[in-house]
Amino acid sequence: MESELGMPDGSEVAEVMRELAVAAGAEILEIFTAGDPETSWKEDGTPVTVADNYADRVISAGLAKAFPGIPVVSEETPDSHSVRHRLFFIVDPLDGTSGFRSGKPEFTVNIALVCKGCAISGVVFAPALKRLFFTDGCGQLVERRNGHEIRHGRRAPASGPLRAVASRSRWSRDRLNHFLSDYDIAEVGFISSSIKFCLLAVDEADIYPRIGPTMEWDTAAGHAVLLAAGGQVLRLDGHDSLGYGKPAYRNPDFVALAPGVRLREM
Repeated sequence: MESELGMPDGSEVAEVMRELAVAAGAEILEIFTAGDPETSWKEDGTPVTVADNYADRVISAGLAKAFPGIPVVSEETPDSHSVRHRLFFIVDPLDGTSGFRSGKPEFTVNIALVCKGCAISGVVFAPALKRLFFTDGCGQLVERRNGHEIRHGRRAPASGPLRAVASRSRWSRDRLNHFLSDYDIAEVGFISSSIKFCLLAVDEADIYPRIGPTMEWDTAAGHAVLLAAGGQVLRLDGHDSLGYGKPAYRNPDFVALAPGVRLREM
């Protein structure tokens, strides 16, 4: 059901996104378990597997059926990348494809709803880790782990040495190290995929700087999850909140922060 403003019911959105993420994730997990997924290569040199394409079809078709008036922007549907929208779903059907291909289990399914540049609802599913993070119809953070549901309130402010997470990509590693040198860092964990945002949201990490190229479908769902926990995601070129619907759906460098962590100048 949609309101007069065209905004769908929040509970319905949360339920549909969650069900589609779980359905796509189950199939992705089967392909991951079998090993050596069939792979092709995009023009930019990044891999795309049969699992990426299968999940894209499941999610895009499911969203179009449930919410036919809302466009879907998906990483694996290039035709969707050339148009801007006020209200849209944005999807990365398999985030962390390189790690997925090499047997690393932290790959995720990302689905978010964006309105007026803000990620207002999101789901991140890590099927191999059996962890599902999502915002419910009231914008609250919920995690399902190994069959158990945990409702997370807004997390307590970070204190003491910070636990950092960062991409496995070696892009601009020197700049990453320089950025973190301004903070009291206890440890740095290198992890693929959007689950890094979720670790900040559930008090398993405190800061995630990303210096290097990302796209909006890499971040929107995790951003929504972190916002529900009271965190924030800030651009490094001006310190504004990271927004969505930008040209070519490209992100600038950014940092994700748990509550109580303040951004310092680079």
